[in-house]
Amino acid sequence: MTSVTTDEALARLLQRGRATAMATDPEHALLWDALATASEGGKRFRPALLTTAHDALGGTLAAAAAEVGAAVELLHTAFIIHDDVIDGDHLRRGRLNVSGTFRDTALADGAGAEDAAAYGRTAGILAGDLALAAAVRAVATCGAPTDVTHRLLDLFDAALHTTASGELADVRLSMTVVATTLHESLAMEEQKTSAYSFALPLQAGAVLADADDATTARLGQAGRALGIAFQLVDDLIGVFGDPGRSGKSSTSDLRTRKQTPLLVHARSTPEWR
Repeated sequence: MTSVTTDEALARLLQRGRATAMATDPEHALLWDALATASEGGKRFRPALLTTAHDALGGTLAAAAAEVGAAVELLHTAFIIHDDVIDGDHLRRGRLNVSGTFRDTALADGAGAEDAAAYGRTAGILAGDLALAAAVRAVATCGAPTDVTHRLLDLFDAALHTTASGELADVRLSMTVVATTLHESLAMEEQKTSAYSFALPLQAGAVLADADDATTARLGQAGRALGIAFQLVDDLIGVFGDPGRSGKSSTSDLRTRKQTPLLVHARSTPEWR
């Protein structure tokens, strides 16, 4: 067990950001309020994977593990905020997300629908950017030895690149210019979800515990497999799930023509039409 929980570390990160924002402009602080709301209600399995891997491998950097776990959770918040902007969604976990909140605020202030929508998208992009920057800063200042911190930053950098590649592929494949293969769809989901949600926290926990390279690499492989399994279930929920229980839209994947393995497979069957 860690003496400082990842939730406590995350709360400090958000409070620090809001204090800086408040000193800049009270309107800017509203972005951090929205960020704090966006980070509520998650399952917190990413920081749990990190701290569990660290503890199981005999790690002694409990405080640093809590900080880096909070950074992983904040990274996740950044990605879901940006993902909602990309998909044009205004709900997350059954309530208004960042872009939806700022859109509705603008509408209440008398803005037209188009301007309000643009304001919401702007808020979502900026809030996600702020969360990304805060997450990387948290890793850089986590208190681990310098060589460990550098290895952690390399892991975060690789995860950012991989996830961005997967997000771009998700949109590119949804244009359906050419038929998407099951291999392409699975590769996209591995990049978009597995890298930062499973491989990153498991490997970061290993690095903090000073595990050998082979162990760290094997945890990355396990994380990628777990991530694909998680995303396949999430795809099922995204079409057949109850939005009241899942907090997810059951039409978004269909509306945006997502090329998930579920839909790629369905298209290959006689029942597709």
